[in-house]
Amino acid sequence: MKGKLDLGLTKVDLGIDNIDRVEVETLRIAVDGDAAEVSARGTLACKTSDDATFKGGFKATVEAHVTANIASCAIEDSSLNIVKIEGKYGYLVSGFKDQIAAALRGGLERNFRKLCGQ
Repeated sequence: MKGKLDLGLTKVDLGIDNIDRVEVETLRIAVDGDAAEVSARGTLACKTSDDATFKGGFKATVEAHVTANIASCAIEDSSLNIVKIEGKYGYLVSGFKDQIAAALRGGLERNFRKLCGQ
């Protein structure tokens, strides 16, 4: 995530674009015939680069759910929600949480399709 931080007299570029860590707290996979259901809850932490003028980051708790047909590689339903944001720049990220969730969900769906060779 990149943006501008308003310091009153000036605005400075701010980039929270380095992944600090990804943790999967819970993962549930259920398969019944061709139907598969995957649910996960985890944390995504990002930070500024080491040479940033203003160092900091954020940590987001994410919940994802996908229902798919593994025979046809069709995603029947998917959701990804950011349920909690904290950290020094959490307030900046909160304003973009829907866009971030949509981008993460899109990546999840693309990776599922890659597994199927699509």
